[in-house]
Amino acid sequence: LQSEETRLYREPARTGYSRRLSAAGYGEQVSNDGAEAAGAYPSPARAAAAGTARAGAARISEIEGIRGILSLIVLGGHVFIAGGASDYSQPLFWYGGCMEVFFCISGLLITRILLSNQGRPGFLKNYFIRRILRIWPMYYFGMLLTLFIFWFTDGMTAGGEYHPWHPNLYEALAPVLYLQNLELYLGLPRLHELFIFNHSWSVAVEEQFYLLWPFVTLLVLRRAPAMLRLALAAGAILFSMVLRSKMSPLGTFAYWLLGTRLDGFILGALLAYAERAVLDDNAAALWLKRALRWLWLWPCLALVPFMSMGYLDLQWPLPKLLAKTLFDPYFNFALLGFSIIGYCLFHGTAAHENGPLTRLLNLKPLAYLGTISYSTYLLHVPIIFAVVPILIDAYHLGGIWPFVISYGLTLSLAHFSFNFIEAQAMRLKKRFSYAGGPRRPAVD
Repeated sequence: LQSEETRLYREPARTGYSRRLSAAGYGEQVSNDGAEAAGAYPSPARAAAAGTARAGAARISEIEGIRGILSLIVLGGHVFIAGGASDYSQPLFWYGGCMEVFFCISGLLITRILLSNQGRPGFLKNYFIRRILRIWPMYYFGMLLTLFIFWFTDGMTAGGEYHPWHPNLYEALAPVLYLQNLELYLGLPRLHELFIFNHSWSVAVEEQFYLLWPFVTLLVLRRAPAMLRLALAAGAILFSMVLRSKMSPLGTFAYWLLGTRLDGFILGALLAYAERAVLDDNAAALWLKRALRWLWLWPCLALVPFMSMGYLDLQWPLPKLLAKTLFDPYFNFALLGFSIIGYCLFHGTAAHENGPLTRLLNLKPLAYLGTISYSTYLLHVPIIFAVVPILIDAYHLGGIWPFVISYGLTLSLAHFSFNFIEAQAMRLKKRFSYAGGPRRPAVD
């Protein structure tokens, strides 16, 4: 019988889709974090040769499919809002929960990279350079395009009404430094509801996590015993719940902070540690691996009150403590992401299983939508809120046309942006491989 380690680290068969990407020069860069180079996910032979047959080597191919589905949901939610719907009066009012799943993915993948490469000479330098190459080129292109479109149209349409844009200096410069949420950290009210490049708040949260998490992982968690790690994780999740409750008077903007969205990142990081523990035959981790086949049931049940409020205008008489913890919708969206991603990690392609969910998430169209999801996210707001309303008014279009035009323009532009901007930056990441040199002894 194959050992668990062998099953987890055998390289999955390459599909025609991945071979075409490789032929185009992307190779294994088009991977789980949108473009992690092969050094982050070595083959078994390379891992053994480098002494790194540890967690983080097996590629989780289903993640791109998950990203593809999430990007379609977020686009749909914003099309409804541009057309006049409020958050709780549209079919996809829960689209904001998709960001928790994105954050869970980031927590898993970044922690895998850190755990797989800690102790390598120059690792942190390469880590930050690779993060810059992954995020910055497309981010600043999206910002410039957004500025141009809003300058050309002089505003945007939200809630079915036209809103002119008159930015101040802070609103223009804050996104350049990923400080879109700075005034919220300082306890100040939101300056302007139609903040330019509004949707980039999530990129700012991700960047803040990318900056801080390596030091937490390498300086605090690296030498901590497993029980202390679990206690710290539980404390961080509880802190996130409390902070969300305290900042709820700010409305939507309360959820633009790393602190209020921390539970998604932490749950993703726990999966990375669980992956390593499974290889060490840790009893609790092996139990979690089995439980991930059915764990998704709890968040689905816990989200029923939230969904009932949106679809049926039905208020559940939940005690306040339960409503803010076990039935907190943001936490349960993160837990749903944890369950699905964890299932894919331990029972999907990486483990050489091929159930219905695995086959769905590995569909080539979904995988490609996941590959371009970063470009899609950055570019969809100016198209949906500025360009599409002009076209609809000019040609008197209604019905499904706002969706057809929004999805068509956004995905087409994302396709070209990925190929001409993202993919070019990805090629540069090869120069900063994590596999450069032997690792120093690391404390697990």
